[in-house]
Amino acid sequence: MRTLWRWIGIALICAALSFTLPTSSANDIWYEDQIAVITYHHIDDQVQGGVTISSELFESQLADLKSRGYRFITLKQFENYFGGGKVPPNAVLVTFDDGYESFYTKAYPILRSLGIPAVNFVITKDLDAPLQSKVPSLSRDQIGSMLAAKRGMEFGCHSDALHAKTAGGAPLLTSRLDSGGKSETDEQLRMRILEDTRTCVRRLRELGSDAGDVYAYPFGYYDGFSVQILQDAGIRYAFTTRSDMVTRSTQPMEIPRLNAGSPYVRAVSMNNLILRKIAENLPPEELIPIATAMRHLGGTASLLKNGEIEIEYQNEKYVILKDRRTVLKGPDSYYLSQPAVLKDKRNYIRHDDLQRILGIRLTYNKLKESYAISETPSK
Repeated sequence: MRTLWRWIGIALICAALSFTLPTSSANDIWYEDQIAVITYHHIDDQVQGGVTISSELFESQLADLKSRGYRFITLKQFENYFGGGKVPPNAVLVTFDDGYESFYTKAYPILRSLGIPAVNFVITKDLDAPLQSKVPSLSRDQIGSMLAAKRGMEFGCHSDALHAKTAGGAPLLTSRLDSGGKSETDEQLRMRILEDTRTCVRRLRELGSDAGDVYAYPFGYYDGFSVQILQDAGIRYAFTTRSDMVTRSTQPMEIPRLNAGSPYVRAVSMNNLILRKIAENLPPEELIPIATAMRHLGGTASLLKNGEIEIEYQNEKYVILKDRRTVLKGPDSYYLSQPAVLKDKRNYIRHDDLQRILGIRLTYNKLKESYAISETPSK
């Protein structure tokens, strides 16, 4: 089976999150102006494991989220969000990878009964012989019937024929092929990816899909070169295997997703995983405790005897001088937007100033009361 084994490691973490958090109801607001993108692969009621789950688990996960007040959005709503549009509180987008037939026979009836839209990223070469792949794939008729039903199902690209690896185990999307002892040139690689992507888009559009600008990276691998080629082919939104929430700072070609499609992810585990990923983008002027934030980020902040504050992060040292406004990094110095302040026996600094010092973007998780680095670096 063509699976993304990196999901398995993430799923093991989810298993540890199966304890119950405080009671919740359909009226609770867990987060706003963010999206949890959750992903599945294959549904099988006889054999589970890896990225394959049963119909019962799939339905119980979605029903549990729905009962807690999560709102399931369409792909169109998701794309509008990146254009500045709004999404409902507790927004969730359901995705599938690989275009397996089980999406039609197992998942689709459940999604339809619960009124939940979804997008499936299809390997379009399998449309030519859907029953000959190792795991049966969706047929043209099945995709066409789901699109015609207008129940919120959409189909995006998972490549036409690039969901494979070289003899050495490297993903085709990011690897140069060898021929006659010579490696592909940049232009040859570019044309191979460009033509494959255009073929994938064309085949889906022939079936009536409007999702010609969305793509899921095969095996989750990509690099700057492949991203640019996909954009040249008209791709505007690309989905990764990184585990995080989608926020306003998320790069549209690096969309993170949370793995739900593992037998380790019990119904309650999905809710707990989402809650632990909720990120709040703090206002620039928000004052945050320096020592606490640095501890959460894996660094340190110490008050020196002379009244200076020394910050250590990733083998770099920064010193906030006694005037509480001047920062030294080696021989270089610059001023903070606002002097660091002392209150409640703790030193505080503006949120945007700490971001600027460290060269990162910070988010805050209210549930965990912790600071973290978002997926997108500061610009």
